Amino acid sequence: MLDVTWRKAGLDEAPSTTATGLLPPPPPSLLGPALWRTRRGRAVLWQIFGAVALFVVVLVFTRIMYANLVRQNLNLGLDFLNREAGIDIAESIIPYAPDDSLGWMILVGAANTLRVAIIACLLSTVIGVVVGVMRVSENPLLKLVTGAYVNLARNTPQLLQILFWYTLLLELPVVRRALSLGDTIFLSQRGLQVPALEFAGNSAGLAVAAAAAIALFLLLAPLWRSIFGRTPHLVTRLVLALITFVAVAIFAGTFTLSPPVRGTFNFTGGMTLTPEFVALTVAQSLYAGAFIAELVRGGIEGVHKGQREAAGSLGLSNLQMLRLVVVPQALLAIVPSVTTQYISVIKNSSLAIAIGFPDFFWALSTTINFSGHSIEGVAIMVGGYLLPTLLAATLMNRFNKKLVERGQR
Repeated sequence: MLDVTWRKAGLDEAPSTTATGLLPPPPPSLLGPALWRTRRGRAVLWQIFGAVALFVVVLVFTRIMYANLVRQNLNLGLDFLNREAGIDIAESIIPYAPDDSLGWMILVGAANTLRVAIIACLLSTVIGVVVGVMRVSENPLLKLVTGAYVNLARNTPQLLQILFWYTLLLELPVVRRALSLGDTIFLSQRGLQVPALEFAGNSAGLAVAAAAAIALFLLLAPLWRSIFGRTPHLVTRLVLALITFVAVAIFAGTFTLSPPVRGTFNFTGGMTLTPEFVALTVAQSLYAGAFIAELVRGGIEGVHKGQREAAGSLGLSNLQMLRLVVVPQALLAIVPSVTTQYISVIKNSSLAIAIGFPDFFWALSTTINFSGHSIEGVAIMVGGYLLPTLLAATLMNRFNKKLVERGQR
């Protein structure tokens, strides 16, 4: 427009901006007003401000922590883990003695926590699947009983449930009048006594069992593929290989089965599961199982009714319909939420301190009280709970990703 105007006026060149009264725009500056006038510039300023504020907060807390350490004559470090624990632990799956170090005591507590968490996750999965399927049953009695269990378990505090089962176990008969199942399994105030596998010293049988398990693990994939037309899951191969190892080892005499023998005041032989362990495991399993049952029910009911009607028209039985049509589709909605329940089981195992079970939280709390190194103890505690929860989430996310990929084929 300006070009046409000054040409029509007969001018040879455009008039200067000074003559027209227009000033040239100021050059852009990274540090000037242009930075905060744009959306991107304001975002950069807010990030810089947040980083500076975070640095100041960390600096203040560091100075406070340093001042407290100097006042208490403490130094940051992990040398306190080498001190003698001097505490006896009633239940441990790895060897432990009171003259062991505090670090070893923490490791014993971590092993106890993992044992409770793994068993509770397995039991809660079984309970959740069975109860969830019963919740969609047409039998009114099953729906009433399972609905009562789910509502009761989900709407009462988990700590209360742990205390309830612990109190109930303490009210059981004494050893002389213990409840027994074929004089092989006993339940009393001492806890649950079950047969135990003991190593008989047969190294050759152990090698044969290991070779059989490895051979089955390697040959199962092509054999399974030739029969069923698909590759078995890695977990399936590991479980079958483990079962083969135990069965061959027992048959070869590598392990002997040692049943518990009831005495006057205690049991000899076998394996003893303390009341604290049984109460914690049962409460964790029933609590998480109730939530998983609702997830299973919701996943099954989320499958369109037309899918079940189409399966019925093909002559599939209810079990075949559930296994081949409903469950593969329902798993896509169930697995992500079940992951959250597994993580909750790992974290809520810290409630074991209420009944005196020597878990990871108990071991670190005792270590902090004895040594005074609360900062290092809390840091170890955070890392100790973060590692298994992240591992569980990673494994379940991979499993869910494979389900999604299989569903898209």
